[in-house]
Amino acid sequence: MGPAAISPVGMQISGSTQYRTTDLPVPAMPKWAPRGSVTDLVVSTATTLPAGNYWFNSVTITANLTFSGPSVVYVNGPISIDATVGPVSGGPRDLFIYQYGITTFGDGDYNGMNLTANVIAPNSDLFTKNNLNYYGSGVFNTITTKNNANFYYDTNLGLADGSSIISTVK
Repeated sequence: MGPAAISPVGMQISGSTQYRTTDLPVPAMPKWAPRGSVTDLVVSTATTLPAGNYWFNSVTITANLTFSGPSVVYVNGPISIDATVGPVSGGPRDLFIYQYGITTFGDGDYNGMNLTANVIAPNSDLFTKNNLNYYGSGVFNTITTKNNANFYYDTNLGLADGSSIISTVK
């Protein structure tokens, strides 16, 4: 946990808890530089997108979304997910999501987000209502979960701070 950490409320942590003397560094955000026009992504039927780079103003997903190969998604607005989102490989290293601005990332009033990705959203608040399964890594301003939230870190991603310990940092 970071230097000013308060123990997470209502969370079970297996293993020991260690306190860092400094916060983990926030990963650098790529420059917002879309090619062509930028639209909103709305997925309401099961969809597979080809591997690639995608630029959106906002994202609303209410049906499963799969990426056929390594992809990077850049979003300059809110992200709402009520479905399963991830790469066909099942490995979080194949999907990166960068979210810009001070906004929200989550499932709003929905029940059920299954996300396999690395999310860099340092100014966004992650909110999930019920039944979250998160595979990968994430950098958020705050994390609020209700009922049945599971976070799985893929050790193939390496360690966030270069140490030999995997950590949840508050």
